[in-house]
Amino acid sequence: MIYNRCRLSIYFMMHMVPRGFFLCIITGLWFAASISASIGIKLALPKAHTVITGNTIRLLAEIPKDADPVKEVRFYIVYSPFVDSSAASHRTIDYLGKAEVPPFEYIADLRSIPDQNCGTLQFFFTVVDPAGKVVDTCGPEQRFLVLDRNLKISDKRFICRETNTPPHIDALLTDWKNADSIGFINGDNTIKAYSLWDEKYLYFGIEVIDNSIIGPYPQRGYLVDNAPDVYNFERIDSLKYVPVPNYDEVELFFDAKHDHSMTRKLDDTHFLIGAKGAYYGRRYDRKLGISNLWGKSVRCSVAVYENPSRYVIEAAFPWQEFQLKPKEGLAVGFDLLNKNYMFIGRPSIGVSWNGCEYYNYNNPSEWGDLVLAGGDILSSAWLLVCVLFIGASAVVIPVVLWRKKRMTATKEELLKKQAVITNNMEKYLMDNYANPDFTIAEAARHSGISPRYAGSLFKAEKKISFSQYLNNYRVERAKEMLRDLKLSVTEIAFAVGYNSPEHFTRVFKSIEESSPNEYRQTTNRG
Repeated sequence: MIYNRCRLSIYFMMHMVPRGFFLCIITGLWFAASISASIGIKLALPKAHTVITGNTIRLLAEIPKDADPVKEVRFYIVYSPFVDSSAASHRTIDYLGKAEVPPFEYIADLRSIPDQNCGTLQFFFTVVDPAGKVVDTCGPEQRFLVLDRNLKISDKRFICRETNTPPHIDALLTDWKNADSIGFINGDNTIKAYSLWDEKYLYFGIEVIDNSIIGPYPQRGYLVDNAPDVYNFERIDSLKYVPVPNYDEVELFFDAKHDHSMTRKLDDTHFLIGAKGAYYGRRYDRKLGISNLWGKSVRCSVAVYENPSRYVIEAAFPWQEFQLKPKEGLAVGFDLLNKNYMFIGRPSIGVSWNGCEYYNYNNPSEWGDLVLAGGDILSSAWLLVCVLFIGASAVVIPVVLWRKKRMTATKEELLKKQAVITNNMEKYLMDNYANPDFTIAEAARHSGISPRYAGSLFKAEKKISFSQYLNNYRVERAKEMLRDLKLSVTEIAFAVGYNSPEHFTRVFKSIEESSPNEYRQTTNRG
């Protein structure tokens, strides 16, 4: 069917170029030959660079008056359905609806579609003749659309204090005792970041605790014009910047004008730093068609450590890169993203400090704020000591309570995220318990964490091991089926995920202290 051809072709074209370029070309040619659109047929609406801020969008197919008779036009949407799962790199195609009379337009309901970055959302349509045959397809084409209904995620602010003693950029993380910090969790990653500033630089110190650090590139330092040497990836634009798609990394986003626009402009920049020491920056404006490397003067140092397994990043951004003059009270849009891979070449989990959805973190309106404050914490501490000596202890108490409250809030946030991961695994178990090959490894892969971390997290949250929970759930489903006398014990065993009735009977008896047949007799007798 045309739908399946389209879905397969889009998937290969978007996701298999690095791993199967030849296959991608063959698939694309086959697709183009089989469903090429007639001349004059086009998707008139939405226009390129449209920002969709509501739950509906008008779609309009333009078909020439002298075209063959048309029974109906069917509209489809291509989007990224996942916000922070291990399947996040896939695209989904959904049928939206049809128009049967000219003008062929349709008001699409987007309530079930998550917000989308510029470039991840597309529409296309197929033309059906009076015999019910699909005779033409138009699109999908890249129009750089944006879907953004959350104009603001949070009021998070990262306080960056002025310092008179600049930190050493050596990836040792020893000079940040007097800096404020932020922290968040991403799967089995724990991320903590510090920031300071002076008249020349904006400084960051970042630590990522990660059980499995993925870094396939041999290069270290700023990546530029070296795509043929880096994992055989093709060059992306005229300036030959190198992407880092299969790399544990952090990305720092900056909105220098602090206007929180819904699409990236040239003053919105990001800097990618890989776990093994490669990094580069980029700025772009899709509407203007401009894409530039950025941040070549940034000083950066990266190191990997063990016990615990982690990578540490220290970076100094010259203020001239932002074209800003620093001063106390200056605010810039800011977010910090961590991408976490379990295996090379597999999809990643992306979580940002400000809580951006996975496929909307390139939207400046979703970023938080970084605010410059005067004086580092050490200087403030000496001031507090002086105040204490003159008896003003009331100044200290609010500060201590504030720091305690902030630590408590951070801990509660971590626990909440761990509970979400556990609940996701539990739901996935309930959907897949009948699969005899289902294990914690599959549930962990679905949640984007390692099996070892998944097991310890699940047991900590549920007070029971994952395997025991799975057996308990299967037995509960089996008990429901045993009330139906038409089903044999063997049929029930296979239906709830066991490969043999003997294994099923052993597990059932260990939990219920009676065999399935005994349970059935007792239940039906009652």
